Amino acid sequence: MKGTSETIFPFPFPLGVADLAIKRAYVESAPVGIDGIDLDAGRVVWHSSEVGRPLLAHEAELAVLVPESYQANAFRIALYRPPDIQPSFVSEKVELPEWVSVLSRAKEDFSYQVHLSGDSLSIEWSARSRYKGGAPPPVEIEQAARKNEHGVVQVNMVTGSAASQIIGGRAVPSTETPEVPGLAYKRNYTFQSGPWTVGTKVAVLAGPREPGTGKALLKISEPDRSDQIERFEIDLPHPEPPILSEDGLYLMLEKPTGETGTAVGPRTYELIRTEKASAILEFTETQEIEAFAVLGDRVFYTVSAAASPFAPLAGSRTLRARDLFTGQILWDCERPSRQVRPEQLRP
Repeated sequence: MKGTSETIFPFPFPLGVADLAIKRAYVESAPVGIDGIDLDAGRVVWHSSEVGRPLLAHEAELAVLVPESYQANAFRIALYRPPDIQPSFVSEKVELPEWVSVLSRAKEDFSYQVHLSGDSLSIEWSARSRYKGGAPPPVEIEQAARKNEHGVVQVNMVTGSAASQIIGGRAVPSTETPEVPGLAYKRNYTFQSGPWTVGTKVAVLAGPREPGTGKALLKISEPDRSDQIERFEIDLPHPEPPILSEDGLYLMLEKPTGETGTAVGPRTYELIRTEKASAILEFTETQEIEAFAVLGDRVFYTVSAAASPFAPLAGSRTLRARDLFTGQILWDCERPSRQVRPEQLRP
């Protein structure tokens, strides 16, 4: 896998990443493995049985973070060239601090950003640990459990050599979002997101304190330009934050339907383009949407299925594609739960 003179970033997709050039998404499968899904037809066209997290798909190649067997804080980078199901390249082992788990799906516990520059794949990671016991512990125990760490891993995608650098208990500089004057927290709002980047701009969203008593306020600004703040009001029926696409360009809002908040029932969603603060699609689902991505004239998203006579497999997910203009469902691809347990790793 080689980049160009330009830096290559992954295109995020629910449960994985997408390769836009060949219209294919690579997503985690269960109990273990990675599936390649044709985005035109919604069919699985490639599968690897390796436990891993898709990091970057570029020019029909796929870079995967593979957890080290029985060592949750270590990993290797594997490179796949589908249709081959075996990796063509595996890097040296990378070890993070012993309390870090690369298996964690909670972004507050472990998160990362990836880019490819020339032959070098960079993984900028952040990890956090907090006390997770029952009753409040003594102060010294709580403080001992509180950890924050950030670092950068550089993997040469030709030689397989890997170098790891610990930055410390602060954000990695290249992943920081610029501060935006005027996007201050308001006490009459129950949450405030971000800020997050929207192209060359930065956005922040604040929601009303009580459900049904106000509108969410979306602010968009050029970095360091307090005199150029755009403000938009969005109807937000609930105090919970909306779903944000990984690229920050779209918001998904759940609207009231009379049954909202129940485990099973109709839910109406509205897709909003962040920069324009304008709704581009409204549709109804029976289950909660977890994550989504917009590619061309389609929106792709996952819905979870609760255990019921109609969906007996608790934790299963459906990957669904809709036409962005008509709202028509184009295809469904059933996905099992992506939760990976340590005992599922190969010895």
